[in-house]
Amino acid sequence: MFCTCGELHKKFVHLTPSDPNYEKNLRGYLKSRTCWKEDMP
Repeated sequence: MFCTCGELHKKFVHLTPSDPNYEKNLRGYLKSRTCWKEDMP
């Protein structure tokens, strides 16, 4: 997954994660380390 800012931020997303909180943790990582912002409520 690439950031839309043009700075070439990228993060691999696992299709079969073993952690039940994977999506929540991934969103937190992206918010804190890149310019990615959540568009949906």
